[in-house]
Amino acid sequence: MKYMKRATCLALSVALVASAGIVPLAQAAVPVSASVLEECNSVETPTVESVTALIAKIGDVTLKSGEKINAAATAYAQLDEESRALVPNVAVLIEAQQVFELEQALDQLYIKRDDVEGKTVIAPNKDLVNIRSATVLPCFIYSDNVGLSPLHIVAEYWGKRWVFFKQVIISMDGESYTKSFENNEVLRDNADGYVWEWAEFDASAEEIEVLRKMAAAEKITIRFKGKERAYDIQMFKKGKQSILDTLHAYELMQNASDTVRAKALAGIR
Repeated sequence: MKYMKRATCLALSVALVASAGIVPLAQAAVPVSASVLEECNSVETPTVESVTALIAKIGDVTLKSGEKINAAATAYAQLDEESRALVPNVAVLIEAQQVFELEQALDQLYIKRDDVEGKTVIAPNKDLVNIRSATVLPCFIYSDNVGLSPLHIVAEYWGKRWVFFKQVIISMDGESYTKSFENNEVLRDNADGYVWEWAEFDASAEEIEVLRKMAAAEKITIRFKGKERAYDIQMFKKGKQSILDTLHAYELMQNASDTVRAKALAGIR
């Protein structure tokens, strides 16, 4: 019962703070009865000083910071409007929630840091980065100097026989999209009896929409088509979820400040 009460109060605090326009959380408002509101308020009556102290306790944000952030947000949401305006470090709470949300999104992905060149590759999985799969998935790069890259799409084939693909055809519930490549746009290599071919390109607005359609489709077939050979694969639930996770993380990165990006990446290393 105590846990359920705490969880309900937490959901309420998120809704209250979001509705106040203070903390930009992508959460829907939760309808709560007056009795539950009274219970939440009775847990502890926050003051400007106590809320300020709770926010100060958040410290460096990591994936383990959720409880501290939620405690501060809960207390802040219970202040009246006049008292909220007196909290001196509310910006710290706002940033902490942004960093934490981004960390949670990035934690669903594979992160590869290159300290030599000062960049971080963010991809759905390790196999995509190491070219050990046959698939079409998005990824992106964050550079310490340049910032956030455009969203990339990687089309890669890995198997026992060469395809020498020049086209990738994606069929989504009967609707198809074709991407064609010049010879120099597809890289190739081989080792230990396996061959791999891959192409990486910046995603256009149309191609980002194709990714969204892939994630929503019931049946997806990806064909790597060469002059004399073609190779088909099916994309299932895990692949579709990878697309959604990557797009979500990329959108959060786009909307975040450089400071939030850097802190989120540091928090999950």
